[in-house]
Amino acid sequence: MTLSLIKTPTQMILEQAGIPHMQAGGKTLPPTATMNAALAMGATSGLGNGKMAPKDLPEDVQMPMYHGKPEFYYFQDPAPVKYYRRGTIPKHTTKEGLETLPSEINANELKNWISVMRAGEKHGVPQLSPEQLAAMVFKEGRTDLGYNQFNYRDPKSLEIYRNLVKEGYDPAAAGFGPAVYDAHAKAKQFGGDPSKYWFGTGVSEDKQTSPQYVESMKANMQYVGHPKNTELLNTIRDAYHNPVPPPPIPVIDKDAPQDPAQMPNVDTMGNAVGFKKGGKVKPFKDISKMLIQKHISGK
Repeated sequence: MTLSLIKTPTQMILEQAGIPHMQAGGKTLPPTATMNAALAMGATSGLGNGKMAPKDLPEDVQMPMYHGKPEFYYFQDPAPVKYYRRGTIPKHTTKEGLETLPSEINANELKNWISVMRAGEKHGVPQLSPEQLAAMVFKEGRTDLGYNQFNYRDPKSLEIYRNLVKEGYDPAAAGFGPAVYDAHAKAKQFGGDPSKYWFGTGVSEDKQTSPQYVESMKANMQYVGHPKNTELLNTIRDAYHNPVPPPPIPVIDKDAPQDPAQMPNVDTMGNAVGFKKGGKVKPFKDISKMLIQKHISGK
């Protein structure tokens, strides 16, 4: 098996911090506290949001608010789906109660997040229905449905996270499953709707409290089945019933003999190392920075 020479966003952050991400045989080094600190400061590269990870965060745990977004944000083609949210401003609300202009979301990213939740079911993650997920899209407007972190201090949540990572799910996305578990566990312990605990305590940036968030979610439900939102609901139902599997985990035998004819003509840094008959070998072009900058700029 030939290893990909395209650097991932995570690898780029570690390299900028002077931390090697590969060792002999092509195996990834285990996470360390130093690597976590470097990843947490990924905002300098436009990949994180600048928040430092807590000191007690386990070395093998990654979360978007500390380490940046999952890699599928950078290496997937966009698949825009339009939908109409519940109108809250009279002059921008139709007689049907919907906003006059549609919103848009990336179906490919959304499917990845929903697939993490579905994979967590066998590990104890309560499942949100397609209708509930659509209502969350209305409210959050994000493919991650508002996920930022999970309660890694809870043994069960941490167990769920580690099981999902073992199955091959992106470490920066695997926490979505235990986050859903956390919200339901707190609702069971303290009472109330799970969405109250998904929102959290305090006041949001738009001056909303958790009780208001719960009421807003309930109000959104009546518009999920509107004909204008059929495409979104069908997209979510498809992801719910046909989850996207994680990429296969490569099994690399560093001692296995390699066929010289199948050897790459570039080294691990992307530099040409030989010539083919009839001309020079074109050097490998690292496009990861271009992809990341394109993602950051939104163009």
